[in-house]
Amino acid sequence: MPADEQHERLSKQLDAELGDLAREGERLEHQIDEVRSQWRAKQADPALPGAVSPDSSDDSQADEQPQADDEPPSADRRDQRSST
Repeated sequence: MPADEQHERLSKQLDAELGDLAREGERLEHQIDEVRSQWRAKQADPALPGAVSPDSSDDSQADEQPQADDEPPSADRRDQRSST
């Protein structure tokens, strides 16, 4: 098989993979937005004591449970944790 044909085939394969990865990234982005929205709704609901808002003025739970961040860790912090 000539090199030009191999390169063309590889190019098409990589373009298809790029499209798949882009679609998956968009799907995950929408899923993250949905989960984040649900979490914020739970934080705002006083009937759910485990979903405490980070800016809550109730200091009695601060010593008992670590409070979750609204935002996921940055890529830099994730990389640091996985390298240790």
